[in-house]
Amino acid sequence: MNARPLWMMIVVVTVGLAVYTWESRHTAAQQPTRQPDPIGTDQPKSVPAQPTAGNRVDQALDSLQQGLNDATAAVKQDFARARDYVESMGTSARIYARLHWDKDLNGLDLRVDMPQTGVAVLSGVVPDGRAKSKVIRLTEDTVGVTRVDDQLSVTSPEPAGRPAK
Repeated sequence: MNARPLWMMIVVVTVGLAVYTWESRHTAAQQPTRQPDPIGTDQPKSVPAQPTAGNRVDQALDSLQQGLNDATAAVKQDFARARDYVESMGTSARIYARLHWDKDLNGLDLRVDMPQTGVAVLSGVVPDGRAKSKVIRLTEDTVGVTRVDDQLSVTSPEPAGRPAK
């Protein structure tokens, strides 16, 4: 983004108006008198147009307007990204709260990522298929979640009566 600070734009416009005013007063007072053509054709001579202060002020104003339009678009885009991020944070916080306050799931090492708005990626380790199903169901039923990407691992405890090696 190439946005200039507002105070700098105000200074440019003020200086441009001052130059325009000064040049318009001096140009009007110093209009050259028309000299007769020595060849006798008395045709007006074409003089290359030089940029006037008015043109420069117009260009500065156009540039200022373009800068404001660019800054407005960038702010809108940044706001939309920030809104999505905050909404995502709120959704992941709701998921974490639901998983944490469930007595069967409390204490499990679970991770919830929200790479896109509404998409929850679950990772971590759960003790069994029942716990995995519950984590997925609670996540799917959370406000703001539209899709769940399950990357959970299930670890089964050693069966009872089998000696550990």
